[in-house]
Amino acid sequence: MDEATVVRVRSSGVGRSLNSKLPTHTSFLLFQSGPASIILTTLFVWPLLGHILDQRLLGELSLQLAISSIASPALCLGTNLYLANRLSAGPESDRRSEAKTALWVTGVLYGLSGMLAFSSLFLDAWLFLIPLALSCANAAYLVTSGVMRGIDEPVPYSIVTFVVQTFGLFSLGFLSSISHRLQIAVLAYVGVITIPVLWQYYLLRKKTLRTEIRAIVPVLRASATLVPHLVLAVALLMMMRILVSLKVNNEAVANYTFAALIIGGTLTVAASLDAHWSIRAQASPSLAALTGVLRRNQTRIQTILLFMSAGIVLFLFLGLRVWLPPGYDAKHVVLTVLLALPAAAMQALADGRSAVLMYFNKAGRVSIATMVGALTTLIMAYILLPIYSWPVAGLCVTAGMFSRMFAVNVFARQIFRTNTVGALGAAMLMVQILYAGVLLAFFFGVK
Repeated sequence: MDEATVVRVRSSGVGRSLNSKLPTHTSFLLFQSGPASIILTTLFVWPLLGHILDQRLLGELSLQLAISSIASPALCLGTNLYLANRLSAGPESDRRSEAKTALWVTGVLYGLSGMLAFSSLFLDAWLFLIPLALSCANAAYLVTSGVMRGIDEPVPYSIVTFVVQTFGLFSLGFLSSISHRLQIAVLAYVGVITIPVLWQYYLLRKKTLRTEIRAIVPVLRASATLVPHLVLAVALLMMMRILVSLKVNNEAVANYTFAALIIGGTLTVAASLDAHWSIRAQASPSLAALTGVLRRNQTRIQTILLFMSAGIVLFLFLGLRVWLPPGYDAKHVVLTVLLALPAAAMQALADGRSAVLMYFNKAGRVSIATMVGALTTLIMAYILLPIYSWPVAGLCVTAGMFSRMFAVNVFARQIFRTNTVGALGAAMLMVQILYAGVLLAFFFGVK
């Protein structure tokens, strides 16, 4: 393919901020409210819920949320990621179809969540109602957050993110502790989801005028190819917990859970950083422009991740024993996290190359690459966990991210061969890998 002739016609408003008076760095910080709220809930909300809920209710709530986090990307048919990219990049006609899709998908999911949550109050024996209601509500929220990213609305995005992820979670736990019935808490949670749903309607209502309902069919058909990618990206660390339980024991799962919280946090930061910049890269008018944007993005992301890795290492060696409950295996938690330390950098590189595939509307190949990474992780874990015990799970996560990065690179190079990483971004990635290697050598030397 001749790169010089590949030019996409964009409307002048595409990729521009509707809040253009906001400085770029302010917009960037507001779009990082996702990782910030996860840190907030991990450090404060979950420990608080542990004090106000008995273990049975807390365990039930945790299980329902785990099911919801896996099911919600499938229920919204991957529209949260697809619409974020296409609303940022597509021409005016596409943006109308995609805005219509967002409103219809969100409305259906929100309506279903309300009916299911209300029905669960009277049908206690129908155990599937609670997780399905939560999944539909979270799927509706995912679509709204993707839309707000796509149309570049950082203020609404940050507000609804903190409201849903922090206040919504606390309301779930608090109302469960008062009523001793999760059904009432779930119904109130659906009420919280009303805020992003109505806000999205306010932002999109003018874009969907005179747009026929049949226009959403091709959008849904294209977005559905992202479902395997989104589900596996969320479910991978949870599936690792299941394998640790089957191949080692439940005590190992308890220890691995704390390592997974740190690993998951690094992966979330990497994904959020890439989401912010790669979505904006979709508005590039040509491959040459796209390449330049992606190279700058990787340099920024890998630099931030390098400093973040240094902070994690300081926490592991100076603060971990304070954070961990008494009796947990701090030394092996450190080993697990160090083995997984390069995974975030590899994920960021894979996500950056995936932006090329999204640019050419090849979302299905993004899912295939994610499936390659997930299979690599699970096969390695199945073989190695009985031999080396649960800390090897960190190495399996890194190997899975490497295989996904390799698969995405193969698919991207089938479209065009230009390097989208850049020398400085690649150098930052190598530094992080060598950094983890030196720390592991030090760890085994001390041990």
